[in-house]
Amino acid sequence: MKEKIELYRMRTFTELLSDTFSFVRQNFKPLFKGLFFIASPAMLLSAIAGFFFWKNYFAIFMNEMVERSGSPIANMFFPMILMYLCMIISITLVMAVTYSYIKFYREDKEREITVSMLWQESKKHFWKIIGTLMLILVALIVIMLLFTFLGGIVSGGNAGLTVLFIFLMMIIFLVLGVFFSVKFAFFPFFIVLSDSSVINSISASYNFTRGIFWKTFGFIFVLGMIVGFASGIFMVPGYLFMVIGLITGITHTGSTSFILLLSNALISVGMACAFMLYSVIFTGNSIFYFSEIEKKDGVMANREIDEIGKCEE
Repeated sequence: MKEKIELYRMRTFTELLSDTFSFVRQNFKPLFKGLFFIASPAMLLSAIAGFFFWKNYFAIFMNEMVERSGSPIANMFFPMILMYLCMIISITLVMAVTYSYIKFYREDKEREITVSMLWQESKKHFWKIIGTLMLILVALIVIMLLFTFLGGIVSGGNAGLTVLFIFLMMIIFLVLGVFFSVKFAFFPFFIVLSDSSVINSISASYNFTRGIFWKTFGFIFVLGMIVGFASGIFMVPGYLFMVIGLITGITHTGSTSFILLLSNALISVGMACAFMLYSVIFTGNSIFYFSEIEKKDGVMANREIDEIGKCEE
């Protein structure tokens, strides 16, 4: 049996990635068991809402929507809102469960971590995390609408100038979005592991990444690319059936084919299952944090010195 991963250890960039996947592999059964039982209801709802969203979307695309209660766009609106809401809930639960597992693991690596323990700890922090995520989302939407509104005013109704202004503002928005995404990436970590308030957690995350912004960005980007690629595998069958369904839909007129409906279901289920893999990103964030803290404060090194001192006494 492999030795347990020590959280407080200085690591190179390569070791950060390898220890992240080693931790997930060693703790796969208890961690993903907790994720399945706690987060799967929200994921199931997001899959159901996603099915109806994609069904209506492709029906519009294929000009096969039968208008019954309003415009086709209106028929997509509720499933889309429900799908995104369930996605946010799913992400929040995956965050809470993963960081709760890390918290228990830090306290005692040999302790058996049960679903009940993870649920009791996760639900304590759920509302803080999701509330903050929702506020950030609303702020982003408001800023985007504000940019669009300002673009119309500055351009004086000129369509070309409006598009140019919005394009420039979106570039600025993207840069700021990347900056604050990195600076605030660790706020759920501090909420769970330090039982901090939302304000203190955001402040702690912002201060933690000071001086290591590009290292943090690089690690999150590379790990996110790996996890994103792996997540996409879950949706490959759905996309294959989608292509087949679109081809058959174009060459054979009539109602939406069974193949296209099957592709909608497979894409939605694949998307929901992919949320589980986000746990790898949050595990990586934790490994990154403990590595940097060890480098700055020498937590484990100080513990070993204290142990040596006790033995000599």
